[in-house]
Amino acid sequence: MVKGQENKAVSDLMTENFYNDLKQQLQLPFIVWDQQYNIKDWNQEAQELLGWTKTNVINKSLCDLFDNQVINKLLQNELKQIIAKEKNQVKDLKLQTKSGTELLTTWHNILIYGQQEQLNKVVSVLENITEEREIEDKIKYISFHDQLTDLYNREYFQEELQRLDVERQLPLGILVGDVNGLKLVNDAFGYQQGNKLLKNIANVFKKVCREEDIIARVGGDEFAFLFPKTNKDNIKKIQQRIESRCRNHDADPIIPSIALGYASKNSSDQDINEVLNLAENRMYKHKLIESNSFRNCIISSLEKSLLEKSDETENHNFRLKRLALKLGKELDLDNEKLDELEILARLHDIGKIAIPDAILKKPGPLTEEEWDKMKEHTEIGYRIAEASKELAAIADKILSHHERWDGAGYPNGLEGENIPLLSRITTVVDAYYAMTNDRVYRSALEEEEAREELVRCAGTQFDPQIVDIFINQILRNSQVAN
Repeated sequence: MVKGQENKAVSDLMTENFYNDLKQQLQLPFIVWDQQYNIKDWNQEAQELLGWTKTNVINKSLCDLFDNQVINKLLQNELKQIIAKEKNQVKDLKLQTKSGTELLTTWHNILIYGQQEQLNKVVSVLENITEEREIEDKIKYISFHDQLTDLYNREYFQEELQRLDVERQLPLGILVGDVNGLKLVNDAFGYQQGNKLLKNIANVFKKVCREEDIIARVGGDEFAFLFPKTNKDNIKKIQQRIESRCRNHDADPIIPSIALGYASKNSSDQDINEVLNLAENRMYKHKLIESNSFRNCIISSLEKSLLEKSDETENHNFRLKRLALKLGKELDLDNEKLDELEILARLHDIGKIAIPDAILKKPGPLTEEEWDKMKEHTEIGYRIAEASKELAAIADKILSHHERWDGAGYPNGLEGENIPLLSRITTVVDAYYAMTNDRVYRSALEEEEAREELVRCAGTQFDPQIVDIFINQILRNSQVAN
């Protein structure tokens, strides 16, 4: 008879006769086991599900059947509960096949009693729900995660913000961030590169934060963090580690940079939404105060990308910038224009980062098609600069640095003083430096040869006044160019 709370009608069924009839009718995998967890019976369907034949398992303990000790231990605890509750029940248990594959199974347990109301055996009918649960888990995962960065999404962040807003989680730290330069990357390099920037930022977060921390992408370029039981000093340390890792990251396509602001809820009477707003306000203030730093970071990132792409050196850019500034001062440029000239000298060829290496580093002459592709770098550079408010002032100068004094240049065929002055300065300095340094397609010229070439092209390719000042004022001391 069935022991415990089962009624007599049911208990009459749960006998050995019922068990024998049940075995004949079952077409699902089943395992029969006793109070010592030893397997007493096992059908063909169980063999097909788990991989062992009946002769392999009879009288072996279920708790020792699987190689995975964690599964075995959990299984033993569940089997104890099945016996202890002394009634039919359903359990979800993880198993392992003979080949090592893990399965999630639902156990429909029927307790069989013999005479004197003693538990004789348990019939566990198994249902493989692995695929069903995987689908459920995948749907749940997608609903709470950002597909691009694999971080949590805004919906999950809002749920966790409310869930963690309890006294035992205090102090509850909040950090919010806004990525710098995403629009520039999207507009200039394409959304694929913009996505790469976001992934790089997300990977920095994952390396810095703890497993229990909540990291979410809550907008296009916005991120938010929750730090349970974390005071503001520790949040600040996390912020500093994020900023440090960003600064030391490769330019891909630019060095990741993010404005951050933090706040913490320290007492239960604080409104969590006000704490969140405080963190956001601090982030925006930080972004404003550090705007020059972010500008320099973007410029440095682009310069680093260009140097890596072109195989030029930082020393090359330094010398080029120095020559350009000396020339700019001779032309009495004010400080604002000198600042623009410095950036232009560093980034006038930034569009080349989008030119294929096979063209950029080709040792021989370019074909007409390749040359047309190479000339696109001025327009690409313009788009890169135009996409960033930090570089917008030099966008038209980048576009025009291959225009010629006689109007035969590109891309717009400007001539004479219609070409921006800073472009004319950069063109002369860049041409001189290119001639006096080795290139993949030719060896460097002697300095005197380069000067003669500048003079020869003055009035056609170059602004003649700028060439005159450059040669007679800037290059008087030959060491300047070295």
